[in-house]
Amino acid sequence: MAVVFVLIPAWLWQRRRPADAASALLGLGSAVGTAFVMKLLFHRARPELWPRLVAETGASFPSGHATVAAALATCVALLLWRTPLRWPGAAACLLYALLSGAARLALGVHYPSDVLAGWLTGWVCVLSAHNVVHAPWGQRLWRPLLRSVP
Repeated sequence: MAVVFVLIPAWLWQRRRPADAASALLGLGSAVGTAFVMKLLFHRARPELWPRLVAETGASFPSGHATVAAALATCVALLLWRTPLRWPGAAACLLYALLSGAARLALGVHYPSDVLAGWLTGWVCVLSAHNVVHAPWGQRLWRPLLRSVP
């Protein structure tokens, strides 16, 4: 996922879409950072509901995998929104995020609330970053800065 998180903004920057690149970088980065801080603050133990299929040692809340999946899915869906791939892309992104969260539950490493919090964290961070960069006041703030970077 880390490679994809770097490739999306780099690809957008290379395609001369600096606002989209900044939005993706800010949204994806803030989702990861927010989930990390939340894990430190809540430090919730992993569930012991059934034998786990994988060994996880970190905090449970929120699910980092669900956060990253929701952030990536939201970012890609926003990028595809003004293309003919709007609905198939949105459906594929939603399915990806849902399956990622379901896998964390099936593996026994998260409570449902961990996954839900992860989805909401990823979604809110990316949508907030998108609004900050693409809102009229955000464009006035970011556009001169983004134009000055080679």
